Amino acid sequence: MELRIIPVLLFSLIGLITCSDYGDFTIAERKDLLPEETPPLEEMNLLDTNIDFHVFTEAHYHWLPEDTWPKDIQDYISESRRRFNNEWERISELPEEFSLGLPEGCMLVEPMEQSSWYAQLSKYKRLSLNNREVTLISYPTPATDTRPSWSVGPPHFAVFEADKSEPSILEIESYSYEFEAFAHNDQILMILNAEDRLLYRTLSWSEGQPRLSDPIVLFQMEMSSDRDRAGIQNIVATKADKTIHLAWLVNDSGSSIYHMTIDPSQPEISQPSVVTETDSSLLGINAHSSSVWLHWIDGRFGREGFNPTNMRKWFSAKFSQSGDLIETLVINTPFDHSDSASSPVFVWSYDSFEVLAWGVAMQEISRINRRPIQFSLLNTETHTVSLAEDRLSYDQIIEEAQRQYTVRLRSQLSHGISPEEAEDCDRWVAWLRQREEVNANLNQNIITTDSIR
Repeated sequence: MELRIIPVLLFSLIGLITCSDYGDFTIAERKDLLPEETPPLEEMNLLDTNIDFHVFTEAHYHWLPEDTWPKDIQDYISESRRRFNNEWERISELPEEFSLGLPEGCMLVEPMEQSSWYAQLSKYKRLSLNNREVTLISYPTPATDTRPSWSVGPPHFAVFEADKSEPSILEIESYSYEFEAFAHNDQILMILNAEDRLLYRTLSWSEGQPRLSDPIVLFQMEMSSDRDRAGIQNIVATKADKTIHLAWLVNDSGSSIYHMTIDPSQPEISQPSVVTETDSSLLGINAHSSSVWLHWIDGRFGREGFNPTNMRKWFSAKFSQSGDLIETLVINTPFDHSDSASSPVFVWSYDSFEVLAWGVAMQEISRINRRPIQFSLLNTETHTVSLAEDRLSYDQIIEEAQRQYTVRLRSQLSHGISPEEAEDCDRWVAWLRQREEVNANLNQNIITTDSIR
């Protein structure tokens, strides 16, 4: 009897696996992108790619001293505190006349370390609306006596305006530091991550002072038994004409991706829709002339039969500007184990193309910033993906994005102060990174701009 049952069970199980519903999608046509056809990174606009940066200036130090700084700058500040106080205590005060040594017209731009919890402690956004130049910074507040020394208090917003020397500080209660913001007429539209809720608020001005509206809940997570993993993550947003397209990942014993649109001119806000309920990670979103493209790595092809296959496939979904899902593409061939997509991942637009770059999964390389990057161009009209023969490195993409972002920030007015010459800014940054010169100047107790000219 047992010999008859076992084959039947195996046959039934195989039938269930092979009949799995993987959803509706089209496999993108693939071709090679020859080296002479591959556009160089410096010719592309990487300003809106999904890379987070820390941004620092002298004003940041004086007004937001609790913000997290790059390690070499933090070491410099810590050593300065100890020397000024002639002691080796962790918490010491610097005199008011202390200068960090970074001119306010310069911007120090550093890529965030994605593996560090510090990456979630601050975000920087600069916007222009009408004649108002506004800089938004979320930052941590100091730990209190009731919290451990390594913890921080609830985040705040610092709102810098170009014609004012001091920021306006706004409390944002117990929300996280992650936010998206867009200029719209005479106000700023904000999407805030409250860990288990997604909130919508507007920032406007009354009698010259910034005011946050009451929050509107866009999405509320259900209660989860797995609170260590649960939460809203990887919020991405883009503005298509006058409509904001918003997508996010809900991590709750599995991963689901949601999408919704916000039309600021409409009193009612649309309901979010589920894009996928498979184990996924969200990458990026970009707007084109008549459509919006959302990209993510999807886990729906995790198994084929009894053998694990490619655990991650790159998906690209096309939405109309009004938010309707038009079609879904798979960039890598389903069930092909040799064609996996892995972290790190980058997304940006180039002409009529979507640039998709992902880490090539290699067992011998565990660190994501050491994996070779597969560079590809997705033609959004023909649905053809062209893969470059020569792979890029993580550092190549980061360095070019950092260079472009630094140039843009330094070319703009910073709180009413004219930008410095690029050569002067580079010299200041080089000085801050040279420990021998820093140590020599520390003997003078107070560092001033004259001390390095």
